[in-house]
Amino acid sequence: MFVPTAVRESLTPKRDLVLSLINKYSEGGAAAEVLRKLKTLRHERLAHRQLPDAPAAVLEADASDQPSQEGEKTVWATDDEIEVFYQDNLEIVRLLLSLVQGVAFDLSEATMVYKHHAKHFWASARGERTEGHPHYRKPSESW
Repeated sequence: MFVPTAVRESLTPKRDLVLSLINKYSEGGAAAEVLRKLKTLRHERLAHRQLPDAPAAVLEADASDQPSQEGEKTVWATDDEIEVFYQDNLEIVRLLLSLVQGVAFDLSEATMVYKHHAKHFWASARGERTEGHPHYRKPSESW
């Protein structure tokens, strides 16, 4: 027998977690600045390339010295901030798939699929006599 209150009670914690993760990156949220930094990176460096012709900073220490389009120094998101943002987005996707479609999404299974295909990509991109190939064998010295 279908019991709507039981379904609602089991889904409410997931919904609340999704909302808290979204609010974390919304305006006024704890990590709103991280999202702003990532949007700036996307707009200025990745999508539109509206920066001056000067070379981009490679080192993290130099990154804050790069002027933005408005002429002020840009502070980029750190690797740790980007990793947390990525993990939070994966969690949002996992929870929404569960809530909306009733699908369980195991992130560890998804990474194994990409690892499998990456192995075959490198196997075809490099010859077996190239160091780094999955089936690399060091050439014999007998020649």
